[in-house]
Amino acid sequence: MVHWIVVIYRAAIRPAIGARCSLTPSCSEYFLQAGQAHSLLAFPIVADRLVREPGVTQAAEHPVSIGENVRYADPLNQHDFWMKK
Repeated sequence: MVHWIVVIYRAAIRPAIGARCSLTPSCSEYFLQAGQAHSLLAFPIVADRLVREPGVTQAAEHPVSIGENVRYADPLNQHDFWMKK
């Protein structure tokens, strides 16, 4: 289910609004990773990330250069540790 949501987003919505995520991995890739690791719990995980994004960007920690753009590292494994055994 997560996969199809991302496919539709990337095909129909992202071309219209452009790449807006200032984090790496991108928000859609983060959602895919969360879906693969945690199934439907990906929804609250990505919601948490979308709420945290401005704070992560403002803190400007862990900058990563991607081409001419600067993004900020925010990998899934830093936020789903509590779900692992």
